Amino acid sequence: MDMLDSQNMTILGLFALVIAAAVKEFFGWISKKNIQNSETRFENLNKAIAGIGEKVDKLSEKVTTIADETSEMYDWHNKADQDGVKVWYIRQSLENALRDNAKATEAIARNIELQTRLLEELIQNQRNIGRDQAEVMKVLHDIERNIEE
Repeated sequence: MDMLDSQNMTILGLFALVIAAAVKEFFGWISKKNIQNSETRFENLNKAIAGIGEKVDKLSEKVTTIADETSEMYDWHNKADQDGVKVWYIRQSLENALRDNAKATEAIARNIELQTRLLEELIQNQRNIGRDQAEVMKVLHDIERNIEE
């Protein structure tokens, strides 16, 4: 039995060595696969980070453009005329129309003043004519009385 036991032990030892070698190869293969997967994941991660970097650069350019446009719009809206009124509130055509309207109103006011003075003079002349007529009528009555007497 000793021999059988030693053969069995030898076979069992060889079998254990084969299993150990297979397990070692399996773990080596898994380790290599993990390293390959890690390298692939690392490359993919680097590509993703580079893509994010490009998008951040584009976004940064857009933010800079928006900031410049906002600053330009603020500068334009912040301009005021000599009275302190913001220029963008009043259209130049409206301001010109209002100026023309003011000139026309002044001309109308001067014309009304002239007409008023003329009417006052006419009224005064009418009063004078009325007085003169009254005097002429009085004189005529006096003449008629003198003739009748």
